[in-house]
Amino acid sequence: MAESSGEFGPLGPSPTLRRRRGNELATGIPLDPVKRFAVFSPEDLESVVEFWLREKVEHDYERVVRWAGPGDKGRDVAGYVDTSNDSVWDSYQCKRLASKLSPGILWPELGKLVYWTFRSSFEVPRRYVFVSPKGVSAKSRELLEDPEAIRKGLKKYWEKACSELCEFAEVESYLADFEFPELDIVDGGQIVGDLKGTAIYSIFFGGGLSKPRPSVTPPPPAIGSHELGYVNALVEAYDDHCEEPVPSPDAAFGHTDYGPHLEQSRAGFYCAESLREFSKDVLVAPDSFEDLQQQLHDGIQPKLAETFPSGYDRVLAVSSHATTIEVSDHPLRSELEPADRIGICHQLANDGRIKWRKP
Repeated sequence: MAESSGEFGPLGPSPTLRRRRGNELATGIPLDPVKRFAVFSPEDLESVVEFWLREKVEHDYERVVRWAGPGDKGRDVAGYVDTSNDSVWDSYQCKRLASKLSPGILWPELGKLVYWTFRSSFEVPRRYVFVSPKGVSAKSRELLEDPEAIRKGLKKYWEKACSELCEFAEVESYLADFEFPELDIVDGGQIVGDLKGTAIYSIFFGGGLSKPRPSVTPPPPAIGSHELGYVNALVEAYDDHCEEPVPSPDAAFGHTDYGPHLEQSRAGFYCAESLREFSKDVLVAPDSFEDLQQQLHDGIQPKLAETFPSGYDRVLAVSSHATTIEVSDHPLRSELEPADRIGICHQLANDGRIKWRKP
């Protein structure tokens, strides 16, 4: 081979890159959810499994417990069929591995199952499920389908894989008659697929809200009892503004200016109420919508505190200002319409948190 002269030739034309959108410049190339799941930390893996059981298998269990940590005795996440009785349960053992689940990983975990049930620390589970995001080797799958092969394997590898638990002689008789639970494997593809479309999916895998917001139902003709707070506050604001008395919602509806405004306000209130219900379906945190209300509440305070000729003038000014408030750090921001913002103002009035008419 000829020696290099130490000089480099031209690099040639630059490679062509696909045009990136703004969010991709911030986050990088999107990662397939199953591949993302495979690199989760052990703690995040256990958290996903716990939510998976609560979201998709909750009809099977009355209680889900995440045992992971010191003293878990080989239990990561457990699903209990009866809240008052721990004897009927399924065990989910989470394994974050660089490759597929191999027999060398099975022995210490199954050894814990044998040892701790031998010690009566807990009942033998109904099912024992290995959760391995990268799947399972063919040899491991064969073993999980053959309890007698597992029994022989534990005897053969106990000293190497399970000696920290006890000497094999201590459990030999128990293992000989041990009835293994149903053994199974769940991979990353199944869990990601099961969680798709649930509120928890985007928390772990991104992709935005789990489903589109449905159309908003217009308010019914009659004012509901749950609307009286903000409707009465608006009537007071109209009365404060008008030279003639506006004693009731019916009087407001009959007014040239206040009638259309009251109709629009009701439409905004129902729009915001629909957003509240939508948030329950697509967001996990129970106070997510209340956090959005608080952001709007804080944003309108300076405008609310200004001096206005009447309560109605304050309603108009604050409602207009609410449509301009920056909401940059909330998962519902992409769904937030001007009518929602105005409707949230009326929700706040409905709850007595803001007043239009000053004493």
